[in-house]
Amino acid sequence: MNLKYRPLWLCLGGLYSILIIYLCLRPSSGAEAFFPHIDKVYHFSAHFFLTWWFAGLFKNRTKIVLYSVLLGAAIEYMQKVSGYRSAEMNDAIANLAGAVVGVMPFMPKLPNFAEKILLKLKTKSA
Repeated sequence: MNLKYRPLWLCLGGLYSILIIYLCLRPSSGAEAFFPHIDKVYHFSAHFFLTWWFAGLFKNRTKIVLYSVLLGAAIEYMQKVSGYRSAEMNDAIANLAGAVVGVMPFMPKLPNFAEKILLKLKTKSA
């Protein structure tokens, strides 16, 4: 896609990917004691937003979903070897579901949303 702010959009997406990795690898906050399986909601939401974000830049939605799923699989592996977190198949399923829903074609003008959002932010700050 030919977006004027593509480098910024990619950089912010990369930072969000790093944030997902950090949040998934830090020691557990204990929230699951109050809300069982809340981590599945976190996984779904994180990968939904990740794929939605990058769908504004790339036409090939399959690659976006693949990136999100591979990132999720890598995180699950890192959790397994960390010694203080555990890998779960249900987390991987939540990652996949979030990634797929994030790129669903119910947003017909999705390829241009990144440019529109950044242009609105620029005009508000000017």
